[in-house]
Amino acid sequence: MQLGSFIAAYYARVKHTIKCHTGPTSVHCFSCRKNSNTKQDKHMFTFTARNAHKAMLRCPESPQSSDIPMKTDILCQWKCFSVEQTTQTLPDGREVEFTTVKHPGAVVILPLTEDRELVMVHQYRPAIGRWILEFPAGTLEPNEDIQSCAKRELAEEVQLEAGQWHDMGELLPVPGFCDEVQHLYLAKALTSCPGDPDDDEVIEVVKLTRAEFEQKVANNTIQDAKTLAAYFKARMMNFI
Repeated sequence: MQLGSFIAAYYARVKHTIKCHTGPTSVHCFSCRKNSNTKQDKHMFTFTARNAHKAMLRCPESPQSSDIPMKTDILCQWKCFSVEQTTQTLPDGREVEFTTVKHPGAVVILPLTEDRELVMVHQYRPAIGRWILEFPAGTLEPNEDIQSCAKRELAEEVQLEAGQWHDMGELLPVPGFCDEVQHLYLAKALTSCPGDPDDDEVIEVVKLTRAEFEQKVANNTIQDAKTLAAYFKARMMNFI
């Protein structure tokens, strides 16, 4: 397609101002200004000549773009999890069918004792048929507050409650096919409390020093991704 034809088609479709130059083309979006006429407040995104001929590109923040599914089919439902197939409009305008595992979200807790030991669980995981070392974690119940879930899981899995809680952010463990968000917490000022694991859980409580933890990471004993990420976040945030 000739450049002039492309500009006409694109402008008619999304009503944006086009600025062309050699190589990638940058588009300043005038529909998403934030109450200002300054150039700095205009959203800008870039596309290449390879996909420009589709004349379907949209600003991710403009009203024309949408990542909201147009159609959803539930293929499977089990407890609070489901497998759903949706028709979605991608940021470049293409429509695709995508299958997603829908997850209510989870918490991951790094409990730290006064002696600066890490409290972990040695847990049998039927899905992989073996024991692994990991931090206490669990799935949110329907309408459950996130920190309330963290407190519940800490009590259930290691029979501890914490006097201090520190939010360490979130993880996206498998964004390629699942919408799960894992909420990370550091728990301190620990005291014993009653608690029972779920019926399908087999758990042994383990305490490790930082050196012992890192040695088990180095020799591939600790492989759990959420555990490794939570430890790394705690180190980067100077909690441990």
